[in-house]
Amino acid sequence: MGLLNSLINSFSKTPTSLSERVTTLEIKTVCLGKELPDLEHLILIKDRFPRREKIKISIENETLEEIIQIADIPNFQQYQNFKNKFFDDELEVMITIDKKVEDNKFSIYCFDNFMSDFLKKETSDIMKAFNQLLKLNNYLIFEIFDSSLVPSLLLSTETMVFKKADEENTILESDRLKKIETCKQNSNFYSNSNLELIPEDFHIKTDSNSNLRNVFEKIETLLSIAYLSNSAFLEKSSFKIQISGHRMSNYECDINVQKLKNKEFYEIYKWTYTDGNPADKLIIARNAISLHCKNLDLINIDETVFASIKSNFALYQKENVMQYIDLKNKLAEYIVKLTTTSNDMIYGLFDKFKNNLIAFLTFLLSVYLIKIMSNQSVGSVFTKDVTYLSFLILVASFLFMIIGIAEVYFQKNKIVNGYNELKKNYEDILDKKDIENTFKSDDLLKKSI
Repeated sequence: MGLLNSLINSFSKTPTSLSERVTTLEIKTVCLGKELPDLEHLILIKDRFPRREKIKISIENETLEEIIQIADIPNFQQYQNFKNKFFDDELEVMITIDKKVEDNKFSIYCFDNFMSDFLKKETSDIMKAFNQLLKLNNYLIFEIFDSSLVPSLLLSTETMVFKKADEENTILESDRLKKIETCKQNSNFYSNSNLELIPEDFHIKTDSNSNLRNVFEKIETLLSIAYLSNSAFLEKSSFKIQISGHRMSNYECDINVQKLKNKEFYEIYKWTYTDGNPADKLIIARNAISLHCKNLDLINIDETVFASIKSNFALYQKENVMQYIDLKNKLAEYIVKLTTTSNDMIYGLFDKFKNNLIAFLTFLLSVYLIKIMSNQSVGSVFTKDVTYLSFLILVASFLFMIIGIAEVYFQKNKIVNGYNELKKNYEDILDKKDIENTFKSDDLLKKSI
C-alpha cells in the first residue's frame, strides 16, 4: 500500500479494517498507548500525502473515556498527556482520509480495495461517481499510491488515466467540456443524477487490468446510444430511448442485467460528432438505425449499419454540393440583377428630377419670351396668373417628388425581400455560418441600399 502503509505501520502492523470508497478512505486499527508514534513523526508522514487530501486521526480508549483527534493543527502537549495517561491501555485508532479532485488529479491508495468496493456498485452509481469526479474538468488523472501494482500505466481512456503516483504525469489534451455542450445541443439525454459524461470518458486506449474493461465498455455503449437517439432517459437500472427516423423505434432495458456492449455504437457516435455538422449526420444515422431495428434488436447492430450510414451521407453530400453550386449560380445572377436594378433606380430618380426642372424652367422662359415679344416690360412678367400657375407647378413637382421617392422605396423593399427569400431557400442546405460566408454578411445589399 506504499504511502498508506507507512501511516498504518506507525500504529500497528495490521489494520483491523480498511475500506476505500470513491472519496473516503477509512482505516481502523488498535495499539497500546506506549506504541503511539511521536507526534513529529506522524506529522512528517502526513506531509508526504498530497495537499488536496484532508487527513483526520482519531484515538480513543476502550471505555470512550477520552478521545484525541489529530487534524490540521495538532496540540503537542495534549497528545503527549494522552499518550502518558493510557500508556499500558489498548487504544482504537481511526484514520480517515477525505479525497478530492484538485489540478485534475485524484488519489487511490489501496487499488484492490477501491476496485472491490467500486465494482459492487450498480452501473448507474458508477456513472454517478465518475460524473462527480470529472465535473468541470477536461480530463482526470488517477494517481495510485499502491506499490503492489506492477504496471506503470494501468488504464487510460480519451479523458482519464489510471497510473502510479510516482510516474511522470501523463499529458492529456481534451476538449471534453466543449464536446458535452455539442452533445447536449443535438440530443436529449436525461437522468436523475444530471450526468455530464461522454463516451470518450470510457473509451479504453490502454488497459493492463480487465476489471474495469467490462463496465467501461458497457457505459461507453450506453452513452453512445444516448447521444445518437432523439431522447434517452436513465433511471437507476432502467434505460429508455427513442429513435425517430424512417420509423419510430423505442427501446428499453435493464442495464444491470442485459448485456449492453457493442463497439459499433461508439464508432457511429465518434463519426457523427467529429467534423462537419452533427445535426445532418444524426438525421442519416437515426434513419439507418431505425430501419435496422425493424427486424433486429437495437443492441445487435453490426458494421453493415455504419457502412450504410456513411454511404447515405456520401450521397447526401453529393446532393448538397449540387445545390451549393446552384446557390452560387443564382447568387451571381442576383448580384448582376441587383447592380442593374440599383443603377436604374438611381438614374431614374435623377431623370425625373432633371425632366421636372427642365419643364419648370421651360415654363418660366416661355412666359419671359412672350412678355418680350409683346413689348411688355420685364418687370410685369410675374403677373398674378403667372404666379399662381408657378405655385401650381411647384406643388405638382412636390407631389411628383413624393411619388418618385415612394416608387424608389417600393423597389428597394422588393429587392430586399427577394434577397432574403434567396437566403431563406438555402437554410435547410447550409448552416448559418456557411450562409453568412456565401452572402458575405449582406455587404452587397447594404452597399446597394
